[in-house]
Amino acid sequence: PGFDDSFDEMDRAEEEIFNQLLQQRQRMMQQMQQQGGGGYPEPQFGGTAASGIENPAFRSLPTNPDEAFFIGVEVDKTEVYEGEQVTVNWYIYTRGQMETLDRLKFPDLRGFWKEIIEEVPSIQFTEQIVGGVPWKKALLASHALFPIKAGTPAVIDEYKIKSRVRLVQQGLGGFYGKPYEYTKSSVRVPIKVKPLPVEGRPSDFSGAVGQFDVHASVEGQSFPVNQPLSLKVRFEGAGNAKLIDLPAMNLPAGLEQYDTKSESKFFKNGRSYKEFEVLLIPRQEGDVSIPGLSVSMFDPKSGKYYSKKTEAIHLKIVNNPNAPVGSSQRMAGTGATTSTPAPKVVENKLPDVIMAWEPSAQASVVYRPWLWAIIYLGIGVALAWKSQREFGWGRRRRTLKEQVNKRYKTVDHALAREDFRTVGTEMTNIYYMVLGQVAGESGASQKIDDLMAQIPPSLRRDHGDEIAKTFEAFQTLSFAPEEMLGSLKSKDSMKINVERAKKVISELISSKEEK
Repeated sequence: PGFDDSFDEMDRAEEEIFNQLLQQRQRMMQQMQQQGGGGYPEPQFGGTAASGIENPAFRSLPTNPDEAFFIGVEVDKTEVYEGEQVTVNWYIYTRGQMETLDRLKFPDLRGFWKEIIEEVPSIQFTEQIVGGVPWKKALLASHALFPIKAGTPAVIDEYKIKSRVRLVQQGLGGFYGKPYEYTKSSVRVPIKVKPLPVEGRPSDFSGAVGQFDVHASVEGQSFPVNQPLSLKVRFEGAGNAKLIDLPAMNLPAGLEQYDTKSESKFFKNGRSYKEFEVLLIPRQEGDVSIPGLSVSMFDPKSGKYYSKKTEAIHLKIVNNPNAPVGSSQRMAGTGATTSTPAPKVVENKLPDVIMAWEPSAQASVVYRPWLWAIIYLGIGVALAWKSQREFGWGRRRRTLKEQVNKRYKTVDHALAREDFRTVGTEMTNIYYMVLGQVAGESGASQKIDDLMAQIPPSLRRDHGDEIAKTFEAFQTLSFAPEEMLGSLKSKDSMKINVERAKKVISELISSKEEK
């Protein structure tokens, strides 16, 4: 009983200190308002993410004023074409005092290509009236989503938050009570994805969905023969240009397409671009024209296809003085011929005949057997030493747990440096190694699904989902483009996934050692 009284006194003291600080803050705000300051300035998020979407197709709002907090979601469209942009914002509402905020689950967004408009690492609240009740509201994240395929389930899944919150206690004169932990999730929002019309689809359709312009350009008009030149084709407009493919090019004879590379970027205002750089090599001298590039795209607003065409580009290909003799040709019909000087004839001359053999000073060394014995012995010792290091001959073989712990050190160092590529690669390799040992196979030579099918059913039943989720996260960190990773590459998110994986791997190793 004495201990209980001590803890109650500590709780009361904590609440008293908290309420005193709150009263002090309220007095400061009242003084600022009386002086015309208007209170603390409201944080500005910028764009439409903080202020919300005008006339959204779906919006969830809090309805219970006694709720600790609420995760709201708003979506601008719930029925779209394949590849059409869907904008989604997540917000948190509360009437209490939030002391902690832990993002337990980010939406998976399977079936969508995701572009991050805004993700807020530290939330800031503004006041908003919902149904006549004042709430504090803050943006959690804003994403642009593009459905990948029609006919497949496309669902904006839940955003899950755990927070410790102090709620206002009516019997305490409007002061906050004890903190309690709550876990809340946003609702799931299904998206209907319509296929692009088959009827009337042009043969040069590029896959672009949106309103785009296309331009082609070459820096310069005159180029030496056999020297690469760069043709740039740029798509830019509203939509996801990253999904656009370069249409087939109808190049004239004498112009060879050597290589193609591209770069793309998505902007927060919903616009994007993709630029293709096509390396061309002219093989003949003369005038050459690159025909205009015709490309068709789909406008989701009108529901129709439309076409764009670039201007033709005229080039002059001139002689290249640095090219090998005879490597260039002139365009057919020019009537010009190329001549090359006759090569000089070099007379072949045999060396003089050796009439007598004279042994060199080094020749006698070759015929010393004891010297060769020393050389072979040295080679043998070196090979034995290298084999001992490579294969561990004469040393105790490390246990699976020791091997994993050694790799964990690399992961921890990479995590401290926020090197997400190394974290993803090392954790993926650890999974392959451990699952391979548990399954009795070589992990690196098997797919993860095949290894999962070969481990004991009890492990698969108890840990299969956790293995699949964390493995997918690490594989994404290893190979996905950095702009697609979003918060997955943050230090906090990586740390959570590493700790989850370590728990599962520990169970797998324990099952291996028990055998």
